[in-house]
Amino acid sequence: MGDVVRIEDFYENAPVIEFLYRTGQMLNLRFEKLDQTVVLESVRAAVNRWPGRCMLEFAVAESTILTKDCPVVEPDELAPYYLFFIELQEAGKSLSDTEKQAVCDIAIVFCTQSGTFDVLKDYLLENTGATANQYKVPRKLRTYVMVDTLLKGMV
Repeated sequence: MGDVVRIEDFYENAPVIEFLYRTGQMLNLRFEKLDQTVVLESVRAAVNRWPGRCMLEFAVAESTILTKDCPVVEPDELAPYYLFFIELQEAGKSLSDTEKQAVCDIAIVFCTQSGTFDVLKDYLLENTGATANQYKVPRKLRTYVMVDTLLKGMV
């Protein structure tokens, strides 16, 4: 089914598993092969450095899927890079430059309005064969349309 799990223990004869990541969701721009677990922990660690902020959702896109007319494309950047989209619990309030600089490069982190990831969900349910009970937030954005959907919800 595409889920990679680890057997952590056994309860009687049944395995106790830990979900690690989905196949095909690995980030790999420069042969670094980052799985979702590493990315999730890194994003959580970054958000935890912002006092009073709590992450609701996040997704990552590789710059290689951006179009030339994308409003956040870095046209002079030769090396590929990642874009992080984060929906915080405290919706509607952008991160200050100081908060962004405390953790990462300002140009690659985008905070979205409350409900932006719900708009992405609606789009994917309407345009794929997935049903609502099968839906999982895609941590790796695979198409420019997915990126554009989140860009439209930027704070």
